[in-house]
Amino acid sequence: MRDGLIALNQGRYGIDELGKFLLGVAIVCMIASLSRIRLFWFLSTALLLWQLFRMYSRNYPARARENSWFMGKTERQRAWFSLLDKRWTNRRTTRYIRCPHCKKVFSLPKGKGKIRATCPHCHEQSIHTT
Repeated sequence: MRDGLIALNQGRYGIDELGKFLLGVAIVCMIASLSRIRLFWFLSTALLLWQLFRMYSRNYPARARENSWFMGKTERQRAWFSLLDKRWTNRRTTRYIRCPHCKKVFSLPKGKGKIRATCPHCHEQSIHTT
């Protein structure tokens, strides 16, 4: 049985970020379909079928292009969530500041009082309270 599953999945594309996203949206649509709106059920079924098709596809270049397109379109959202996660993880030791000149975010140590910080991107100096 195990060898059969391994043989079935050999040479297949598998799960990628777009596949994970499709699966998550399909699960949300399934939960929404409990409200007796059939559109959500059809949508969740279509998304699951599309995700399974992509997962078991042998056409690597086409699936990689699809995933690359998805990653490009969602880059800003992923960066925002990544920064949010980093801020939460380092909330006790680090303060994140947006540069007033270039608008990039950089970090400063917490608890140092009023300090002059230099932006690592544009090298402009500004005064911040940590």
